[in-house]
Amino acid sequence: MKTIGLLGCIDLPSTMHYLKGFDFWKDRLDLDDSPKIAMRSGDYENITSLRRANRWDDIADEAVKGATAVKNAGADFLVMATSLMDKVANRVEEYAKIPVLRITAPTVAAIKSYNIEDGSYEGAVDGDAALLIGTKWTMEESFLIDEFKNNNISVAVPDAKDRDDLEEMRKAPKSLPEQAEFFRIAHRYYRQVVIIGCLNFNPFFNSDTWLIERHTNHLGKTVLFFNMADLHIRAAVKRAAEKSL
Repeated sequence: MKTIGLLGCIDLPSTMHYLKGFDFWKDRLDLDDSPKIAMRSGDYENITSLRRANRWDDIADEAVKGATAVKNAGADFLVMATSLMDKVANRVEEYAKIPVLRITAPTVAAIKSYNIEDGSYEGAVDGDAALLIGTKWTMEESFLIDEFKNNNISVAVPDAKDRDDLEEMRKAPKSLPEQAEFFRIAHRYYRQVVIIGCLNFNPFFNSDTWLIERHTNHLGKTVLFFNMADLHIRAAVKRAAEKSL
């Protein structure tokens, strides 16, 4: 088995979700051995304050230090357990000299496996094929959208009011009315593909380890929801097992 380098960086629940997910997919993929993990966790408050100050060079430096530490501990490739750090992935890979499995890559592969040529239905406000729902910050920054675009998948985000409403849902305890409102927002943009970029929305779906779910919108059309984090986790376990598969 290859060794996964895990860079927690942000918060403990996200890091724990990745660790539990590695174990879950080891069993689901019927692997004899668990993936080896070299882990470095970060300071949530420090990273958050640096982000708010737009100090991305300092965030990149912190990520490079963490990536170098897990590489020196034997990691063969790096997984960053947050979409936020994907913004500095290229710099991490260049300066830490370790391959980065980007959080967007498995979702790109999954979407392309469905051969979706036009992901929007009649009524869509623009020509983007997919809708991204995540934290307010990731929806308003362009780095994830740009990464999908670089892989020939055009992505839109909800409007300002819906972004604000989604941010409140993300922070609050989940309820059936909130679930209904979440899917109302997701469906009203007439997209066949919706990318979920935040683990806090997992309770609205059928399991905590879901990958792709089919839902039906108000037009009776199928909408495919892609779980970016858990697709990332499964891909990391499969990559770690490549030598033994």
